[in-house]
Amino acid sequence: ISSNSNTKMIFLRTFCKELSLQSYRSLEQVQTTRIAKVRHSINPFIIRNFGSSGKGGDGRHSDKRKFFQHWIEQLRSPPNIITSMRIISAPFLSYLIVTQQYELALGGCFFAGTSDVLDGYLARNFNMKTVLGSYLDPLADKVLINSLAISLCYEGILPIPLVILWSLRDVSLVLASYLHVRSNTKSGDTVVDPATTPLKVSPSTIGKANTVLQFCTLSVALIQPIYDADSAILELICWISGSTTILSTINYVLYNAFLQSGNRRK
Repeated sequence: ISSNSNTKMIFLRTFCKELSLQSYRSLEQVQTTRIAKVRHSINPFIIRNFGSSGKGGDGRHSDKRKFFQHWIEQLRSPPNIITSMRIISAPFLSYLIVTQQYELALGGCFFAGTSDVLDGYLARNFNMKTVLGSYLDPLADKVLINSLAISLCYEGILPIPLVILWSLRDVSLVLASYLHVRSNTKSGDTVVDPATTPLKVSPSTIGKANTVLQFCTLSVALIQPIYDADSAILELICWISGSTTILSTINYVLYNAFLQSGNRRK
């Protein structure tokens, strides 16, 4: 009886071990298949927007080395360096606001607005315009303005409807711009490569005016808790900037905000 019991136990252990091994192999095979499917679906998107990972294929796609080289070359431009610093400053200024260090945040907002004027001046007057800069400059404004606006809304200084309006408008513009550029990019060219993209951004006059008014709104909002200013002034400028936000959005819908970038496909 003892011998039979031992035999059964050995058989049962062997069976369970084989069953576990087969289950593991099946699970590993399923996981491998899923990963392959995900890669198959993601790779076309990556290649289309960021270039291929190597020099394979038909040779039409930029490899990663060229892609990053194009970005680095244009990022070295002084206006783009200033613009990049504006993007980097956004979380720091937001921190100053939510910690109620309004004086420092106001000074930072002033320098950020000044840098927006400075990078444009350098680009126009010293032959430093780049295709990357035409996208990076308005993106930096959107990141900075919305970061500060959300922080001021969190502190109860800016009204929620205005902040939602600004955010929805900017997210919609960024998405629409990407889709528009993608639809105009030739097959084989990378969408976000500044050396191959066929279009560059050309902000409208009302769009520029709206950006100025948004910075003014943020400045007044920061001044109010410092000097206990009249809220009627902030309310008025909020209505004005909200109106120009709507008008600039309509303007971008009705009129083309892009020009030919001047890139030539080689």
